[in-house]
Amino acid sequence: FDHNAKYCSKHYIRLNEVADEVWLEHVIQFQNTGTYTAYDILIKDTLPTYLNLSTMQITASSHPYAFRLSEHGIADFRFANIMLPDSVHDEPHSHGFIKYRIRCKNNLQVNDQIENTSSIYFDYNTPVQTNTALTSVVNSTTGLMNNSESFFKIYPNPVNNLLTINSRYLLKKIT
Repeated sequence: FDHNAKYCSKHYIRLNEVADEVWLEHVIQFQNTGTYTAYDILIKDTLPTYLNLSTMQITASSHPYAFRLSEHGIADFRFANIMLPDSVHDEPHSHGFIKYRIRCKNNLQVNDQIENTSSIYFDYNTPVQTNTALTSVVNSTTGLMNNSESFFKIYPNPVNNLLTINSRYLLKKIT
């Protein structure tokens, strides 16, 4: 569990979804893990060029904020005078988030990757970098992906006559 992290609703987009400029929902969560109240928090999110900036919509937040989007795709979410308590003294109230959605551009190609990392500034301290949220464009029409770390594997993809399902957690044999 990462206290300051970024999440995207889709790990992959199928090529046939690209023409419709599919929505990608993002959540940036933050927590004051310091030892004193945070007065101001700034989140800087440099949006990838694969996203259509004119479609950005903020859908939820934990606290009041001011928003600014530069022509270069830098989104600033400023939580002025947030007075976010630190996790040592008030863990339940030391959390916050911002949630937005934005459409991908309709000219993406197979193997394009939409990578996004945010910087979170607590007062005037060095920024905390989030993980990188990654969405890949794939040429799958079924929605089934090859993933070596999956709980199960389904193959072949596409299927003609015989579908095989392997699972290391199979509790009941299916015949």
